[in-house]
Amino acid sequence: MIMKNKIVLSRQDYKTYGYYDSVFTQNGNTMEIGEPSNNDWIGLEYEKEVFKELLGEDFGKKDFYYEPDTWNFIVDAIENKLKEILKTIKKVPEEHQQDPIKYIRAYKEQDYRGLFYEDVREFLGEWYHINSKNNRDSKLHYFQMFYHNLKNNYKEGHPLYISVATVEDQKKYP
Repeated sequence: MIMKNKIVLSRQDYKTYGYYDSVFTQNGNTMEIGEPSNNDWIGLEYEKEVFKELLGEDFGKKDFYYEPDTWNFIVDAIENKLKEILKTIKKVPEEHQQDPIKYIRAYKEQDYRGLFYEDVREFLGEWYHINSKNNRDSKLHYFQMFYHNLKNNYKEGHPLYISVATVEDQKKYP
């Protein structure tokens, strides 16, 4: 069995208080820093990309701790990455931003077979086309949820712990 390295982002030190974690709990997020097992996902690990850029060579090798109200640079970097990715996604035209559901229904009527999985989703206050069967669009949706979770924790004044998961926990919680 190949062990993937995991990073735990949390409001409290998980090594002290335990590994209570799933991807969308209030207590923490995880991200795998090993190589993806599916070639389709290569290049789509936005979280890892941002943290590697911010924390450099030490990312995945040592733990980091940030006091409340000191880690806004992480939230800003993730938001900038989200904006960068959204530049590559088809945006709902400005005149339809107020009623995107009506717009997507009319859009689908053009070619129903080819647009069956086409939908609209809000990102940073604007509406964009997404395809629920597209890996990139699905990963973008989860990246936005990751961003909102971190941003809310920052606004609420929580500290940020970035910890390398212990080998025992990685075996326990694959």
